[in-house]
Amino acid sequence: MNEQGHTLLEMLITLSLLSILTTLPLLLFSNVREQHEASYTAWQLKQDYMIAQHAAMARGEMVSLRGSANSYRVRLNDGSAYILRQYSSPDMTLLPLTLTANFVSFNSNGNPRNAGRVLFRTHGREYVYVIQIGKGRIRYSEQ
Repeated sequence: MNEQGHTLLEMLITLSLLSILTTLPLLLFSNVREQHEASYTAWQLKQDYMIAQHAAMARGEMVSLRGSANSYRVRLNDGSAYILRQYSSPDMTLLPLTLTANFVSFNSNGNPRNAGRVLFRTHGREYVYVIQIGKGRIRYSEQ
């Protein structure tokens, strides 16, 4: 008698191996997602620095980017918020390293009032932003 089927044990072993192989990428993907979120958030902060700089030039008045406990905001000279971004992660912080205050201000010509470095922590990563005197001179790097 020639049987051409599989036993129950063979099917269980095969299904167990397939389930293990399909869950491995899901476990690894969460780390990649956090890395991407951190790099995107750091890029977004640089863009917001640039928006503050461009708003200062376009409006002809001083504009500042100021961090707080759970958000940061781009403020116009009259104190009104131009952009308000809530932190997407509870561990996010924006701290001055060599600046004397916890904000960066841009004059009406787009130049920053003070040069210095700012530390940005997000998703377990640290980024240092360097604000240089001169238009468009804002850069960041991961530490």
